[in-house]
Amino acid sequence: GSEIRFLDAATLTARSYKTPVGATVLKFDGGKLYAVGRYLFVIDPETGSITGKVNLNNVPTYGIAVIGNTVYCASGSYFFVVDVSNPADPKILSFTRPQLVTHPYARIFGVGVITGGRLAVSLTNGGLGVLDVIDPMKPRLIWNAFGAGNSRDLVVVGNDIYSTDNFVGAMQARVYV
Repeated sequence: GSEIRFLDAATLTARSYKTPVGATVLKFDGGKLYAVGRYLFVIDPETGSITGKVNLNNVPTYGIAVIGNTVYCASGSYFFVVDVSNPADPKILSFTRPQLVTHPYARIFGVGVITGGRLAVSLTNGGLGVLDVIDPMKPRLIWNAFGAGNSRDLVVVGNDIYSTDNFVGAMQARVYV
């Protein structure tokens, strides 16, 4: 197994909780903590206890975004959409491989929420992209800026997307919604 570690920054006290499998990415939203690896865990941040989990088909996950009761998990070639309206019993709504027109070997790593039902995605072998998730069952790539290298993470500030690329350096894109 693995563990998730918590640090109370005010008192500098730490605690950890065992998980059955590793988690690589954390996201806090709406009073819930989400951890993903090969599973999506819903965690009570006060107690550190796992309140719910769902197996993401044993596929490693690298990015996560939350819109309301829907969690979007990026796992390289695949994209999971999970309903967490019942945190004790999360359900996979869709498990898709969005058409990535940028490059046949492009992989989704970072995910960030824009507005209007859109997500920014960082793509290895493909730069930046924007997914339309208005219909969560059918996420689709609607825009991309092909990059020369590997974009692993991103930050969304308003309608601006910031990312790094190991060949080009920092990239910025503005999305108009």
